[in-house]
Amino acid sequence: MEPVASTGMLLSLYKAINNGDISSAVKFYEPDAKIISESGRTIKGWQQIREYLEQFIEKRPTVIALTEELIETEDFTICLFRSRLLESSTNESPIQVEGSATMILRRQLDGSWRIAIESPWAASILM
Repeated sequence: MEPVASTGMLLSLYKAINNGDISSAVKFYEPDAKIISESGRTIKGWQQIREYLEQFIEKRPTVIALTEELIETEDFTICLFRSRLLESSTNESPIQVEGSATMILRRQLDGSWRIAIESPWAASILM
């Protein structure tokens, strides 16, 4: 089984977010992917994901992956990771948040991987 190039995928996703490139960021998700928001609301599909990312990117974030653990099968990968978020949308000092997140990636017919489900606030939702 060919391993997921998830580190590169995450870095590319974060680069798109950090650069404010919403169109590129959305392409990392399946067309009917789901994101569980910090409030626990389910965001589904490219249009809602685009809107969610637009609101997120307005805060001018810098997202940094700190650690990553993968649980892989041939067609699915669970990606567990810690990340750091720096927000600089205000004139005040930047806000820094660290947290745990979970992504479920699915292998596509062309062999590439896309995010099927993401819980970027995994730890806070479960508490």
